[in-house]
Amino acid sequence: MRRFRDIKHIVLIGAATAAVAALTLAGSVSGAPDGAGDDAQAWGATFDDRPGLDLGGRMIVVLAGPSLAGKVAETGELPGLAAQRRVAREARAFQRGLLDTLAARGVDVRVERSFTLTFNGFSAVLDARAFAALARAPGVVGVYPVRVVYPAESAIGPGAGEPSGFALPGRDGGGVTVAVLDSGVDRGALETRVLGGSDLVDGDADASPEAADDGSAGHGTRMAGIVAGVAPGATILPIRILGPVTAVDGAAHTLGTSDDLVAGIERAVDPDGDGAVDDAARVALAAVVEPYAAFPDSPEARAAAGAARLGTLVVAPAGNDGPAGNGFGTVGSPAAAAATLAVGAFDARTGQPAAFSSQGPSFDGRPKPDLLAPGVGVATVDSAVGRVSATGSSAAAALTAGAAALVSEARPELDAAALHAVLVGGARPAAGPTGAGLLDPVGAAAQAVAIEPATVALQRGGTVTVRVRNLTDTELGVSLALAEAPALTADQARLTLPAGGYADVNLRPAARGRLVSGVLVAQPDGAPDARLPFALVRGAHADLLGQLRLSERRDRPTVARPAVLTFTAGRVDEQEGGVVIEPVGVLDVELRTAGGKRLGTLARLRNLLPGRYSIGITGRAPDGSRLAPGRYVVELVARPVADGEGPAGAATRASVKLVIR
Repeated sequence: MRRFRDIKHIVLIGAATAAVAALTLAGSVSGAPDGAGDDAQAWGATFDDRPGLDLGGRMIVVLAGPSLAGKVAETGELPGLAAQRRVAREARAFQRGLLDTLAARGVDVRVERSFTLTFNGFSAVLDARAFAALARAPGVVGVYPVRVVYPAESAIGPGAGEPSGFALPGRDGGGVTVAVLDSGVDRGALETRVLGGSDLVDGDADASPEAADDGSAGHGTRMAGIVAGVAPGATILPIRILGPVTAVDGAAHTLGTSDDLVAGIERAVDPDGDGAVDDAARVALAAVVEPYAAFPDSPEARAAAGAARLGTLVVAPAGNDGPAGNGFGTVGSPAAAAATLAVGAFDARTGQPAAFSSQGPSFDGRPKPDLLAPGVGVATVDSAVGRVSATGSSAAAALTAGAAALVSEARPELDAAALHAVLVGGARPAAGPTGAGLLDPVGAAAQAVAIEPATVALQRGGTVTVRVRNLTDTELGVSLALAEAPALTADQARLTLPAGGYADVNLRPAARGRLVSGVLVAQPDGAPDARLPFALVRGAHADLLGQLRLSERRDRPTVARPAVLTFTAGRVDEQEGGVVIEPVGVLDVELRTAGGKRLGTLARLRNLLPGRYSIGITGRAPDGSRLAPGRYVVELVARPVADGEGPAGAATRASVKLVIR
């Protein structure tokens, strides 16, 4: 039976007194089976067989300042090399200005990772004052949790395994660089070109000396071996983001953190670290997963979107947490991001998605995975034992990254978004509930149109605009097979696209029900069909808060002795069809007088996975002053995840009384 662990988490709130620290709590998550385990990670949740890390107060701060990807989004084009480096300098200066302002107020923040290319931000361990100051500082978009990153491999076996069977006549991936964000790569084990790369775990300049991933279980070498098996002419760029660590269970595991993952994506678009992306990898394989963290606004999602704007397609496994029920599913991050090519594992023995492979939709309602690839017994190489077979959605993602290299060689004119679109659009129909097709590099290379975004989520009463791009040098007529997708309507069913041009189509849902998924087919005249997976999702409906309890109602609480409010946030349900995750997008902690007058927001927490949380009430008002004796109300307002495309639902509110003597 699956069981969610409790989250051990406390936040001390009040102006300049917010803190993140561990607090051991017992009990199970509302809506989950009883009997949750004793250990967990701050700001995260896992099933009981997954090791956790004590991440303390490590956070990623997203800023509104300049970034290179933001510049491209603003102008529609990539500036010259000198201008690229100037934008990177401006981004760093923006960060320094914010940190200097905080330092002048006595708030010191030590930056662990700085991000300037895919978005503007940094990671740091935030103490009490820093968390509160950053949450309120101008120019700060949000403060997000750092999560644990796991290799998405379920098993390895002896022997050579099954060959992929994927090929593109006359292509071997030559001239294409594939970054492998993983545990390092053993150069001597692979019969392909392997660059020095970067080691972001130990800070070394080279991530691929002989046996670079000794002690890290060899996952990176196995993934690079799968890429090389499909695209032997491709160049492998190792970027080490996983390493041996001691988990909370006391054992050694190969794990990473989400800020290292984001740093790895940044390094993939700028391998030499000079602030310019002329050397960007065409494909970045992140064969890792943050379980269930399918948030559309996360730093990882921002990094994947920024990388796409800068020319790098991020490919990632959906995860190995099994099928989803009727609601948000089990797909993890970074696969859940709209800009990431998410890959699920296909089992050729059954002709179905592998039983272990995660399924969506993601928290914005988007169907995930984007496509399927073989993920059971895939042939590769291990630096310690030679030829092996790998099983897991990471193996499927590695196959897809190799196929992406083949298609990129054949179609060098495609940008990252178009490469993503043709791989999804050219996939072969496959059995299964998600609408995801089976990887087909020949079909992808033959695509005449690209539909962007590659997958879409629709909300009842809403409209989603997709862009159909003509990838040929002649005028092209395209029909939309709406009769095959009765859940959709469109403002135009027949398009005439000029050479290299495009048309925007507005799609609307036409069906009822909680979840409907399917595929819209675009039929270009004289060219192969293109697929657009879609999902119609109704907003979150479950109560997102429960089991509120305030430890002390009558006192004068302080930072040293806060009144502790415990509660459950979000839900995880096991249905007949699989697991359903109900997260919290934003949690506001409001303070009111007993008469209902709002005094302000004490704290705002983002992207909460289902779990049990604690908040320490320090006895200060939102403006930093001490609360006068009297009666107050602490109200929690939990909002479901929503963005421009995704589902929206009513906020859940819960409150407790607080008496200050």
